[in-house]
Order: sequence, then structure tokens, then C-alpha cells
Amino acid sequence: MISRMLNDGVKMILILGISLQFSGCTDFLRGKPEKKDTLFVNKESLSCLKEVAVQFKTFLKSESNPKDIDQSFTCLDQTLNEFQNRVEGRQDAQSFSSDDLYEIFNSFIQDAQISKDSSVDLLLLKAAVLGGSNQKITKIEISDLRNFLMVLKPELKSLIPYAKIFNFKKGTTAYSKALLRDAFAQLNMSLKNLLKVTNVARSDYQFDDFKRLVTNLSMIEAESNDLLQLATKIKNILVGKYVLQTEADYFLFVDNLTEVLRLYATQVQGTIHFEIVSKDGMNEAIEYIQSWLILLENSVQYKNKQLISLDTLDPVVEEIAKQNILPVSISGPTLINFYKMLIVRVFDSGRTGELNKLTGLTQVHFSNIKREVAIYRLYMNFIDQVSTNEQRVPIHKIQTSLKSFDPKTLEFILKPFDKPEQIKILNGFEELKSEFLGSRPVVYRFKKMVIAANQSVWDQNWADLARGFYTKMLARELLIGWGISPVTVANPTGYASKEIAHSFMTEEGLIQWYAEFKDFGIESKAFDPRSMNAGSESFKQADLLTYSANGDSKMGFLESIQYVNMLVSGGGETLTEIQAGLARAQCNLKELDVFGFPWNSEACAVLDIKRNFGFYFSNLSWLNAYVQKMNDSQFAEFYFELMEVTRIDAKYRGSQIQTADLRSMSIILYYIESLYAVYDADGNAAFSSQEIREAYAGRFKAFANKYAMDNAKAQIDEFSGFLSQTVYGCYSQEDLIRESFVYLVFNGRTPTKDDLTPAWKLPCIGTKPPLIDFSSKGEVERKTMISTFKILKAVLGSKK
Repeated sequence: MISRMLNDGVKMILILGISLQFSGCTDFLRGKPEKKDTLFVNKESLSCLKEVAVQFKTFLKSESNPKDIDQSFTCLDQTLNEFQNRVEGRQDAQSFSSDDLYEIFNSFIQDAQISKDSSVDLLLLKAAVLGGSNQKITKIEISDLRNFLMVLKPELKSLIPYAKIFNFKKGTTAYSKALLRDAFAQLNMSLKNLLKVTNVARSDYQFDDFKRLVTNLSMIEAESNDLLQLATKIKNILVGKYVLQTEADYFLFVDNLTEVLRLYATQVQGTIHFEIVSKDGMNEAIEYIQSWLILLENSVQYKNKQLISLDTLDPVVEEIAKQNILPVSISGPTLINFYKMLIVRVFDSGRTGELNKLTGLTQVHFSNIKREVAIYRLYMNFIDQVSTNEQRVPIHKIQTSLKSFDPKTLEFILKPFDKPEQIKILNGFEELKSEFLGSRPVVYRFKKMVIAANQSVWDQNWADLARGFYTKMLARELLIGWGISPVTVANPTGYASKEIAHSFMTEEGLIQWYAEFKDFGIESKAFDPRSMNAGSESFKQADLLTYSANGDSKMGFLESIQYVNMLVSGGGETLTEIQAGLARAQCNLKELDVFGFPWNSEACAVLDIKRNFGFYFSNLSWLNAYVQKMNDSQFAEFYFELMEVTRIDAKYRGSQIQTADLRSMSIILYYIESLYAVYDADGNAAFSSQEIREAYAGRFKAFANKYAMDNAKAQIDEFSGFLSQTVYGCYSQEDLIRESFVYLVFNGRTPTKDDLTPAWKLPCIGTKPPLIDFSSKGEVERKTMISTFKILKAVLGSKK
């Protein structure tokens, strides 16, 4: 668009003179009625105009040279001289009104398609550039225009190497970052040099005037009209309702404008990817985000109001939704609500903030956003130093390097912040550092979170570490926005510190998060629109089934990190791999599910998942080893047991499966592996009764007690009654609930009175036997554990 506007800007200068290539009768050229109706212009003196358009096209390709520019401007000056000396206006021989211009254009240059409105608009632009009346252009002002061309000429020469960039099109090879910076630095300087010799800063010419001129002159192609609307929205976000008045205002706007154009050109080149591919690509993306923050903070609007208002932000966000820039398709209204909620929750007041009080981006928001970006940069700097994509590094070596890494030495990141903010940034780094130095840090392989008892032997490369850290940051923002940060001796300022090591999510907090992002989650296909209790169920899963879960009804720092990583891996990458595999295996049916993905033939899916299980769950190595020992029949039995827990609609059993079934299946397998990784102490891939008791004490005690009281209170009362206590008096209610939980894991159901040690054995006399005898039960393998999850699903999905 910029190149076309440059082209047509010069065309406007040319337009007055092109008509003089013609000679003949004319009415409007008569300054006075008694003059002759004919005017002869020396066509040889104007023949050079034919080359100007050609030379300018060459300029736009950066293929011209200074000599070409000199020749073009000599021709332009010669044309204006002919016009100045040989043509007279209708009402005033020494000036030309909008009507005069309109008749000139339409008599001699019909291709220019100049309307009466366009002629008026041209005179408004003339007044802004040269001064004088906006009702006419005088012959003296034509002299001023000729002088202005002499100023314009060296600026165009300076822009020759960069003109091709202003086409904003991706070439066969991307322009380097350095070339783009040089190009827009020169454009910035040239625009300012031109501003100095114009009347723009002293006129009342506004962007809407220029937009109307562009529209009326058809200066942009029809398919590019959206770009003009985008330009309007960008201008509004940069300037707001402030009216540019002084030269300083215009210079600041030029700074803003050229930086926007640089960022847009960078995006067009395709060098910005918000994906975890390489350290250079990640650093480019972070720098791109920082550039936008700096731009907004230094915009005309923010400088004057200390605010980027919502009414200027919303249209730009809506435009982002329309342009499909994001990796997921989100509607404008949903994306607008999403960004506002993020600002209020994560970068302002947390879960208690009021959305209706948000008026725009303020200093508080910029400070908080920049702090989070700085924390990200500090940790990524460590990852960049310790790893590459080509070399894998043992986890213990990375941990050793992290212990000795001093983020305070990275002054280029910390220097822009004052001391209190630096402390917050360093504390944030230390919190994330502590997670990786723990006994079970989040580590990745094959783009998925590793869950294995021996995860310490899994080495890492740059992409693994970057992916794990990125997801940890998501968990950090979740805790900041919807968690609770209690005031403690270690954290006396509570939420204000933005420290999360001692923060936690409550069930209400996660329910709130799900409710506030429901529309975004549904449109991005992350949430099932049929789910009525996702927040509560997810909270209970995190509280019981992650590495660090302890069943305390609080989703702490480590639980949050591990839960988010399980969701991103199991419900993200693993699901994507399964969907792609089923498509390749031609399992897809024509019918689409609620997410817009194909249903799949279940018979076909079972075969494909068995065949490719090692790939789909390559990050769950112990589960892989367990499944590889199965024949087809055994795997089918394992699969259908699993589907009994995860299937959304039982009526489709054996015929077809949908996305929600596959996602739930994947995530439950992650949960099962998490339990085995923590509690399979002897590493034999099965749970003994004692290992189950350890899990009960470590995380399931409160859950089991609540389940017992809700579902088996009559049996408990009977056990605690007089007659039972006569026989089982040496056993407590706690013993009954604990052993019943162990029984549940072994059998997939709760015990009855008949499953207790028989009363006739008089268990409380002499040697005290177990309340329930598990000696003949063996141990619990993964397939058996699935039955336990049937009970867990019913309880975790309840609203109680």
C-alpha cells in the first residue's frame, strides 16, 4: 500500500502537467472570455513525461539510480514551468480552483478518474504541504511546489535501496532484520526532513482528510481497502483522540508510524513465528513483542494520556481476529473479551478485579507485562546457553548449570527496570528455577511431557527445555490471575509481590477461570461445549493425580505446573498425533463431531492405536513397555476398559469414537503413569497393597473419607456399632476407610462386610490380622487401575 501511495503521490504532482502533452481547443483554459480558445504547448518539452512513470516503477523495485531520479525531477520541474507560464484559471488567471482542476483532469486525463470531491481533497493537501488557501492553488504556490520537489529529490535518492521493501510483499528471500531497520530509519529521516519544509504541523489537516483523498482518488486497489481500514485503526491506537498540533507531535507520530511499518514488514517477511523451533526464532518473537510494547508506550496517545484506551484497542484486536494471525480461529468479540480478561486478571488485580472498571492499558499494565517478559527472557537466556537443538544434555548437568547461573549478570535485561522491579523479576526467576531443581522437574521429549519413574535419565535439548519452560510460564500466569497469594512472613505483600511459590488455586478459582474463558476455549476447540462441570473436575484431577498432588484441596505451585503440562501434552500434542494417525489409517468417517473433526471408525482406531502406541505415547516409556507385551486381543480388552472411563456416549461403543473420547483417553493415561511414577517404589510396574497405602496417605485420604461418607455411611455406622466393635474393636474407622480404598484399587469396587476378615476368626484376639486380607491378591497392574478410575471419574465429575 505504501508503494502505491508513493507512486500516486508523485502522480498527483504529475497530473497537473500531463494534460499539457495535448494541444487544442479548450474552454476552461480561458482566463478571460476575449482570449483565444486555443493554447499551444511545446510537446517536445514535455515528451520526457512518458519516461517518468517508467522510471518511477523502476524506483519502486530499487533498480533505479540517482541519475534516473535527476532526469525525472528535471522533467517534473519543466512540466510545472510550462503549466505555470501557459495556463490561466477561469476566475483568476493567477490561480486555479477545484473546479478548474476538475475540468483540466476530465478534459485531458480521463484515466485519472478525478472527481470534484478529489479536486477539493487535492487542494486541502496542497494547503497542508505548501500553505495558503485550501480553495485554490496559485502560480506562486506552483513555484513553492517546484522548490518542494528539490527537497524531495535527495530523499528519494536515499530511499532507492529500500523502496522495494515498501511494497510489503514477501520476496523469494526474506529481507534481513538489519536491512529492515535501515530502511525504516531512512524513511523516518526522510519524512521528518519533508515535514520541516511543509506547512503540515501548522495546518488543520487530519488523517481522515488524507484517507478521503486516497479513497476518492482510488489510490489503492479494491482488494486492499481492508488495509486502509487497518491503517485507520492503527492510527487511532497510536494517536487516540489527540489532535496533532506541533512539529514535535508530528515527529513523534512519524516515529510511531515508521515503527509500525517496520513491524508490519517484519511480519510480512514471515520471520516471526510464535512456535518453539529454534533459539533464534524464539528470540525474534520475544523481540517482536517487546517492540510492540515499546511502540505503544511511546505512542502519541500514551504520551499525552498515559493510557491506551479500550475504544482504540478493541478495533485492532478485532482486526487481528479477522486476519487469522493467531494459530486458532477466534471471533472478534471473543478475542476482545479474552484480552481484557487477561489484562484484568494477570496484569492488574487478579481474580477479584472488575472487568467493567478497565478503561485501557495503563502504566501498571505495561509494568506487569514487561516484568513477565523479562522473567521469560532471563530463563530463556539460560536455556540458550546450556543447550542446542543438535545436542542432548543430561538433566543432572542442566541442573548443575542452573544452580551456578546468575541472572543478575544479565544487565541488558534488568537495566531498564528500577530496583524493586528487578527484585520481582529475579524472584520470579528463582521460583521457576526451584521447580527444575526439584526431584521431578517438568521435562519434555518428542514435544510432550515425560512421565516416568526414571525421568532423570531422559536428556534434554533446547526445544525440550524451551517447551517445558513455556508451559511453566502459562501455569505461572494462571496462578497470578486466578490463584491466591497469602500474606506470609516470606511474602508480606501477598498478591502485590507477584510471587507464586506459595500461591495456590482453589476449586472456586479454577471454576472461575473455566467460566471466564469458556467462549475462547470452545472456539479454540480446547473446551468441550457439552461439559457442565469442567472447572471442578479439573481441579480435583490436579489435586489428586499430578506428581505433586497431595489431596489438600489446594492446587499449589508444582501441582499447577504439572497439571497444565499434562493438559498441553495429553490434550494437545498427543491428541494431534493420534488424530493425524487415524486420518492416515483412513479411520475418519464423514460425520463431524462437536469440535468439527471427523468421527472415527472404532474398529479401525483400535488397530491404529495399537500399531502406533509407541509413537503416540513415546513420552510414557513404562506404559509403552507394558503395552508392547500385549497381543491384539489383550490390547483390545485394555482399550475398551479404558474407553469405559473416557467415552462420552456409551451408545457408540464398538462403532465410532470422537475427539473428546480420544482426549480423555490420552489424559487419563498420563494420570495413571503419574501415579505409577511416584508410588511404584520397587519399579515392577504394579502396585502392592503397601504401595497403595502410601498413595492413600500421600494424597487420597481426604478423597476416600469424603467418598465413604457420601456413599457408604450406613456401612461405616454399622462397622462402628456395638456388635461390630465387639469383633472389630481393635480397628478404627480410619482403618476401615484406608483398607476399603486399597480394596477399591484391587477390585474396582468398594468392599462389603463379607470382604472383611471373618468375625469367626476373632481378629482382635491374639495376633491382629489385616482388616482385609490382600495376600492372595497379587499386585495391581495398569489394566486393573482403570477400574479404579471409573469410581474416580464419578466422584471427580460430581458437583459435591
